[in-house]
Amino acid sequence: MSFTLRNARVGDVFTATVTEVVSPNEMIVSFDGTLLRVVDRTSRLAKLNAKVQLIVVRVKPLSFKLANRSKDGRFSVTV
Repeated sequence: MSFTLRNARVGDVFTATVTEVVSPNEMIVSFDGTLLRVVDRTSRLAKLNAKVQLIVVRVKPLSFKLANRSKDGRFSVTV
């Protein structure tokens, strides 16, 4: 079974593409054609068409954390 937003579980990680940078703290990302508004509470500035890793932290309502994959393959989670 492939990952979809409908069957998302806490801890699932997926990759989305930044389709619009609304402000320094907000972006629109696309995952399999679904657009999601993401509020970024870090000081990083998202770039158009960048790939971002999102970790599911809650399913009702659906909520994510941004994650960065380090050189050793582990995830660094930004809260």
